[in-house]
Amino acid sequence: RRKKEEENNSQVNEVVSQIKPQENENQESIEQNLAKENDDEQNLNIKSSFNVENVEYPILEENTKDDNLQIQEQTEEYKPDANQEQTNQEQATQNEPEQNKLEQPEQNENIKKESNQEQYTKEFEEMYLKLFGTKPVKEEPKKEEIQNSLDDIQTLGNTSMFDNIEEYKKPTYKFIGIVFNTYIIIEIDNEMYMIDQHAAHERILYEKVKANYNSNSEECKDSQLMLLPDIITLTHKEMEIAKDNMKMFRKAGFMLEEFGENTIKITGVPEMCLDLDTKEMFLETLDEINSVSRTAKQEIEDRFLATIACKAAVKANMILSADEVKNLIDQMLELPNPFTCPHGRPTTIKMSKYDLERKFARK
Repeated sequence: RRKKEEENNSQVNEVVSQIKPQENENQESIEQNLAKENDDEQNLNIKSSFNVENVEYPILEENTKDDNLQIQEQTEEYKPDANQEQTNQEQATQNEPEQNKLEQPEQNENIKKESNQEQYTKEFEEMYLKLFGTKPVKEEPKKEEIQNSLDDIQTLGNTSMFDNIEEYKKPTYKFIGIVFNTYIIIEIDNEMYMIDQHAAHERILYEKVKANYNSNSEECKDSQLMLLPDIITLTHKEMEIAKDNMKMFRKAGFMLEEFGENTIKITGVPEMCLDLDTKEMFLETLDEINSVSRTAKQEIEDRFLATIACKAAVKANMILSADEVKNLIDQMLELPNPFTCPHGRPTTIKMSKYDLERKFARK
């Protein structure tokens, strides 16, 4: 039995092995046929997309005359007809009056609205007359004014709001004289001014020293070399103050450097200090700086600059020439704040004509 079963199985396997390659061959042939059919359809579609009649397609060699006729019919269908264009134009001309008819009622409605507004304004005018007894005033824009304003704008060009502002004009004064070789008397607009020549000159020089101190460019610094340098011997405390404020002295126009232990060499000073005793001035400035706390930097600078201006200014009881007096008054009148010196004392005292008349019991 076993031998028979084995023989039967072997026969079955042989039959199956013969059948499988045949099935594979059939499937391959079917697939090849389907691929050919797809290629033929694609070629036909490509040819039908062209509008040219006399074109040879080497790919479709198997096509017959019937196929060419079908392609020609398809191309004729895509050609635009002149008759269709004419009909489209006629339809457009027919639609124009219809559109005009649609627009006319809209225009009529707008006219009606305007007339209603006019009626409403008339009713409003009647109500206004009944209430107030007068018709309402209608403000209409003046065309001439508008046109003139437009012309003015065109002709203005680049203008500034500061063009019409007058520049500061120095007041005219009348020089009366000098009292006690210290006080200058002038008259301005029926008012008498008595000027302290020292305080006024001190204020003028303070503004110059301050401007020189705040200028950052070294070329604009007001500093003059001395013919002979001054060698100043200081105490230990004064030397410390000088070292701490060396930068401040240089900003003001001084040229100085350390020259040994507790010694300072000054080679240059501001122009206003050339005729002064530099040693005395330098020591007094150190005393002024020492009188202020080190933390108050702004106060130190103000005291320092005020001391320089005070030492360089003309003194009381100093006789001045006419040109010197004129120059001093002109410079003083140009200052933004000429009424006090850097230390806070007044530079001028004003007395009006009325005050003098009261003094003499005239008023």
